[in-house]
Formats: sequence, structure tokens, C-alpha cells
Amino acid sequence: LFWFLHLGFLASSQTAPNCGMLPEYSSNNTFSNVTVNTVTTRTGQHIKISGTVNFNANVNFFNCTILMEEGAVVNINNAHFNLWANANGPSLIFGCNKMWQAININANSSVSFRGSTIRNGRQGLTINPGFNNLNSEIVDCIFDGNSAAITATNVPNFTFTTFSGNHLLGTTIKPLMKPHLPNEPIFGMYLRNCVGTIGTSGAANRFTNFSQAFRAIGGTYTINNCSFENNNLLDWEGFGTGIGIWVYNANLTIDNIFSNGASCQFIGNRRALRFD
Repeated sequence: LFWFLHLGFLASSQTAPNCGMLPEYSSNNTFSNVTVNTVTTRTGQHIKISGTVNFNANVNFFNCTILMEEGAVVNINNAHFNLWANANGPSLIFGCNKMWQAININANSSVSFRGSTIRNGRQGLTINPGFNNLNSEIVDCIFDGNSAAITATNVPNFTFTTFSGNHLLGTTIKPLMKPHLPNEPIFGMYLRNCVGTIGTSGAANRFTNFSQAFRAIGGTYTINNCSFENNNLLDWEGFGTGIGIWVYNANLTIDNIFSNGASCQFIGNRRALRFD
């Protein structure tokens, strides 16, 4: 228990590197418009990713700082992606000056994020149809300053073995990096036509400072063990901003299915729930 609490503290206290004083990246730690077919493991390293990078074998980043250059896309194909903290500190994915695009977890692929920070993504972590949810977890992580922290479309198993202790954070300062526009919404989760459960037993997940913390169009969802706090950012719709949960043409259950009775709470939002 102490190990996870310690990693959670490290992730929450981590700050982004100074973009004017970036370290040098070795050729072994630079991935640019390449396909990687062998297992990639780095520990305590600075890594740079640009263009579209396809990892067709497992990726393990432990206590790494990963710079995603403008528009960068990572595809995890038939593989597993570990982004972990270790005893020396968390891992960090970030962008400088302009947003990166997405980390795609594609068919037959899985993801394990533990005690790390993901920021400055346009689509952020993107779950695609056919992903391996039985081997996927997100625990004690921070998603900070993304246009959409987590996105998914047409995923019938949008569920993780563990999704707990995470802080999905919009921003207290607008605008975000380009290409995000000042009048665009900021989403915690943006889901279309998915079926799944968000939130497992363990520490509660927090969604704060979004214009739309959980946005679902079509699909069926169950949300447990989540706290929606101070979601009151304005966007161009005016009436449709500062919402904890907004579902359109979708089914939603807010349930307390765990032995500790964990359900959801809504604190200080402009509007807690909206159904269309």
C-alpha cells in the first residue's frame, strides 16, 4: 500500500520540464516515423517521439520522461504498453509549444499506466475497437491539460481491470496549447457508442476543471467510485458547459457495486448531470 501511495504523491507533485531547456536525446531514445518490431524497454531515460510511431511489440517505460512533438501519434499494435513509476519517480508524457495527437491502443493491445502523468494531448489516450481490456489498467495517474484525456469510439468492452486513484484534470488556465482553440470544450472522457464500466474499487477517481468531464454520445455506461469536482469551465455553447456527466442518446447507470459502497459524488460543478 505504501508503494502505491508513494507513487501517487510523486505523480501529483511532478512538474513539466522547461521547454526552453530540454535535454539532449540520444539516437537510441529518439523515435521518428518508424515501426518498431522488437520489445522496447527504457528506465530513467529521456525519450523523444515525433511523427507516427508504430510499436508492434511490447513497450516498457519506467520512470521515463517522454517528449511528444507536435502532432505525434503512437500506435500500440498487438502489444502491451507499460508506463510506470518506480522507486525513483513517475513517468511523464508531455508536449512543448503544441499538442501531440494521440496514443492509440489498437486491436489485441493493452495498456498499463501506473503512477504517471499524461499531459498536452489532443486526443490523449485513445482506446480503439478490439483492445484487450482484460490486461489493461490505469492506476494513480494524472491526466492534465489535454483537449480530451481519454477517448474511445465503437468499443464494446470499454472497461479496465483497475481504474482507480486517477486525477483527470482539465485546466485552470485557458487556452490550452494549439491546436486547441480558446472556445473549444475540454473533456475528461469523450466516448461514442461504447459499452463499459468506469471506476473500480480502490481510491476514487477525480474529474476536475473540465467544461465536460464525462461526455458520452450513444452507448451504455456504468460509473462507480468517481468524484466530479468544480467542472465549470466555459466553452462556446454557454448553456452546455461546466458539466460533470453529459450523455446523449445513451444509457447511464451510477451504481455502488463495491463492498465499500463506493458510488459517485458531485461537488461545485456548474451542472452535475445532463441527459438528452
